Amino acid sequence: MARTRTRSLRFRSGVGIRGELTIHVFDARTGAVLRTLNKPNTIMNNARDIVRALLAQRALGAGGDPVAIREYSWGSMRFGTDSTAAAPTQQDLYGEVTAARKELTDIQKNNGSVGEITLTATLDSGDANGVTLREAGVFTRGPTVWSAGVGGTLRMFSRQVHPFIEKTSAIRLEYTWVFQFTA
Repeated sequence: MARTRTRSLRFRSGVGIRGELTIHVFDARTGAVLRTLNKPNTIMNNARDIVRALLAQRALGAGGDPVAIREYSWGSMRFGTDSTAAAPTQQDLYGEVTAARKELTDIQKNNGSVGEITLTATLDSGDANGVTLREAGVFTRGPTVWSAGVGGTLRMFSRQVHPFIEKTSAIRLEYTWVFQFTA
């Protein structure tokens, strides 16, 4: 009996994802920038599955709508109070402030030698006051609404911990996440 050998694929080139989170702290009254924080991004293991689902485009819902595209598209940016270091295996924020969830509506795609996607969410002077923010994450839309809890196709794409920010009505926060797709 002949023995069959399976060979794993070896890639000579590839596409990587990396990113950076920038947080601008603004004076809510004057609009002046009080502080800017920059942190390299931590991409979750879920990101690989999310990109694969977007490329597959196989699931169709009622009326032929591409369910995979909608469910795995950008959904929300979420914020929390926990300072546990970000790691690729994490599935959710550890201390989420659910009232501070923001739907991602300002998505910019930049073409060029490095493809970039920029996501922005703002916590206005009336949002999340009285908490110390330490973490942020980007999540997919999921099957129902962008503001639902994590599970199924609503997954965390990336998470980062940042220096503490005491959120009060005196400040407005702008979180900008830039993802670069590199070869």
